[in-house]
Amino acid sequence: MYQFRRKQLVRTSLLLQLGNETATYSWHIKDLSFSPGFYKICVDTNSASVRLIEHYCSGTICWNIGIVVSNLRLNTKVRLPESVTVYPWELRKIRNILMDQYYIALVVVNGVTFELAEALTIRPFSYVPVGPPGHAEKRE
Repeated sequence: MYQFRRKQLVRTSLLLQLGNETATYSWHIKDLSFSPGFYKICVDTNSASVRLIEHYCSGTICWNIGIVVSNLRLNTKVRLPESVTVYPWELRKIRNILMDQYYIALVVVNGVTFELAEALTIRPFSYVPVGPPGHAEKRE
């Protein structure tokens, strides 16, 4: 019954993905009722920031206004949640990923077939500077 109802209501799913060379974590952000072609998703990499806020037993990954989703047919903006919860058993692993090279992406998935429709980079895979402060070089 759930799968049948999901196929009727959910045509697009948005996921937040954080990863590095060895591990990848994804969090569900929002389900949308139209197919992926009905939405325009803009990510301003200059103003978008994603950060981990740690609590006593869990954490929260928050982002700001640099991510905008618009419904093209209805000419409306889709309101996105501003954070996702990081569970206690994931917190140490997420913290380790954020201490080294990592990327953050917004993944758009077709809600019916679960195929990748689009992947937008919020923060590209980056290199951590090595050496004294002010001296930046890419690490191999």
